[in-house]
Amino acid sequence: MKGDQCPNSEIVFKAILQEHYDAKEERFHSSLFKGPESSLSRLAVWSKKQIINGFIDQLHKPPKHFLMGVGSATVSRLKQICIEYKDKPTAIDVIEDPLDGTQKGCHVNPSHAIIPQRLSPGLAKDIPKKIEIEWGTLEQLLSNAERKGCFSKFFRR
Repeated sequence: MKGDQCPNSEIVFKAILQEHYDAKEERFHSSLFKGPESSLSRLAVWSKKQIINGFIDQLHKPPKHFLMGVGSATVSRLKQICIEYKDKPTAIDVIEDPLDGTQKGCHVNPSHAIIPQRLSPGLAKDIPKKIEIEWGTLEQLLSNAERKGCFSKFFRR
């Protein structure tokens, strides 16, 4: 059930799957954030390890759906990126949307949140360029999730 706005100071995470990134062209696909109802997970509800385990359990389905990274930002940073987008400034909301497993095709994820707005393809491709992204194997992502802080190190491709 959709709920309240997430606080601006809250950190949210986005799973980055192989189909979201074109390694040959070194660019993101708009499907990563386009929406509507682009999914995020909230650090205020689940630990980093729980969030990444949730991404692995629910999204990592080789060979087509392969988790290759995790993006993170505060809610205020996401809002700033969207409102400052030069081609089409867009105001967004980040809404609590915990999943209890009763929704068709959904799993249990109390940390789930959404951006309800549909974003332009250009903006959807611009967001990942401006948030922190960690790339790695499943083992690396889980190992780093156990460390203090958001992530121990961030990588840009």
